[in-house]
Parts: sequence; C-alpha cells; structure tokens
Amino acid sequence: MKKFILLACVFAFLQSAAQQVTVSKNIRAAMDRVDTNTIRSHIAYLADDKLKGRLPGTEGYQAAVDYVVDQFKKMGVQPGGDAGGFTQKLVLRKSTVNNSSAFACLKDKDGNIDSLIFTRDFVPFPHPLKTSAEAEGQLVFAGYGLEIPGYSDYAGIDVKGKIVVVITGAPQGFPSTITAHLGNQGNKYNTAFAKGAVGVIMVNVNAPGRISPNPVVQNNVAINPDKTVAYTWAFSGTLSIVLTATRPFLNRLFINSGKNLTQVFTDLRNKKPSSFYCNVSLHAGYKTTHSDFESYNVAGLIPGTDKVLKNEYVVHSAHLDHV
Repeated sequence: MKKFILLACVFAFLQSAAQQVTVSKNIRAAMDRVDTNTIRSHIAYLADDKLKGRLPGTEGYQAAVDYVVDQFKKMGVQPGGDAGGFTQKLVLRKSTVNNSSAFACLKDKDGNIDSLIFTRDFVPFPHPLKTSAEAEGQLVFAGYGLEIPGYSDYAGIDVKGKIVVVITGAPQGFPSTITAHLGNQGNKYNTAFAKGAVGVIMVNVNAPGRISPNPVVQNNVAINPDKTVAYTWAFSGTLSIVLTATRPFLNRLFINSGKNLTQVFTDLRNKKPSSFYCNVSLHAGYKTTHSDFESYNVAGLIPGTDKVLKNEYVVHSAHLDHV
C-alpha cells in the first residue's frame, strides 16, 4: 500500500509538472505565507481528545469556539457575528420519533384497509416543528419528484392535498454536481410542498429491507428564535408528514396500478416522466419529541480593498463540530 501511495504521488507530481501551470506573483506570495506548522497546530488542538468530539452544545464545542475567536483576533479579522462580536447564536433542535405512536394504512375506494408495519413498510421522518404529525390523502407517484427546466415529474398531475410518492436519485445524463443537487431530499420535499402536497413518501429502491424493529429515528435542525422555521438540508417541516419506505412498499403500490414498475424505472432513468395517480389513499401519523439547545457559529469579516467589489461578499465556511 505504501509503495502504491508513493507511486501515485510521484505520478501526480510528474503530471502536474508537465502541465506547467503559471502562478501569478500575488498568488505565489500568498502561498509562500502559508505556514504548515501553524495549520498542523490548529488541527492538533481542535482534534484533541480533550474537546471530546466538539458536539454542539457541549463544553468541548465551546472550547473550539473560544479557540477560533481568539485566532481570528490574532489574525486581525473583524467581527462578523451578533452585536459586534464574533459569535452568532443559534438554536439547535434534536427531533426524535416516538416509535410506538407511528401508524400508516392504505385505503382503496371501496373502503378496504391495509395496515402498514413500522420499519418493515415505512419509517417516519422526525417532524422538526410539530410534536404530533398526521395526514391523509390520495397517493400520487411522481417519479423522482423533480421539476426543472426541460424536465418535470409533476407535468400532467395535480398533487394539491395529496401525498406524493417519489424515489431517490435523478435521471441519467445530468452532470454529477447537478445530480447531487437534484437528488437532495430537501429539494424534493420543497418542490412537493410548493405543488400543494400534504406529505411525501421517499422510497430508496436500493435500501435493504427490514431494519431494527425499534430504531432511534432522529434528526437535528437549526431553528429560528421563535421556533417557527427550521433550517436543514432535509425535511424543514413545511409538509404535514414525511415517511421513508423501501422497494417492497413500492412493489405493493404498483399492484393493479396498470403500470409496469421495471418499465417505469427505465423511462425515469431516460428522462421520461412516468407519474400517475395511485388507486389507494394513505392515512398516517406519528409523534416527535423535541430537545432544544443553544450553540454558536463563529463569523469573521475581512474587508475588501476594491472600491466597488468591497460591497460584495465571498463566503467561506467550514465545520467546527464533529470531526
């Protein structure tokens, strides 16, 4: 392994040398000011066991905050936080599903009911704003749940007041960075909400089957001081409910639907939307426990020197927690 790494490094060096990249004097001067020993010392402190992982809300995280603030001051960085300081206060919320409260059932037009089993068929996503979440509505399969220029899984369907079933991922043919954005859960939830849906069932067709019968279903978000808005890459609380499900649930949904699941998957991968109204509705609900605590971001400001561009901002960010 060491030989392989050495050879890889040598090859990378030779390749970079062959490209003969020209570096401007200003950039070279900036690079020459980089002190690897200083960087190593910062990493050594922040990664030290005495900070205990720097989990937000703990003494270890606060020690990391104090350290970065002190370093910013020594560097001559101006405060960019609250009230002329370096810190920006925020409230973090840990949301945990009460497993015993979760229920979900399918219902057809004739009143027949099929109860779903927790963890085998579905798992609720913690609601970041409500302690009790519940919704009922017709199910609509909406492919990847995307709506972008040139492609829409919502074309030809009305999901207002309904519960949308979408699969993870995105069609083939998009650049990887675009696919990563399109495949983001939060993007799909927000799109469904904007279309008027009351809930989303997110199906990961590649996920394993049954999980632990009593899992800890938990998610963390940042919330505003009034605790009415959640900020997260995933479910921000706009919808009434969000559930996750696996391939077996989707197989059940396609029975007697008049659609071939394999063909639908093929069409979706090839950017051919295949959305349709399902012949069943869903009634589901669950309770979520919230635990709030305060934490801080560290924000510094380095003013620009250009008379015009100094009024614009370039934001550089990095994790201070959980490394």
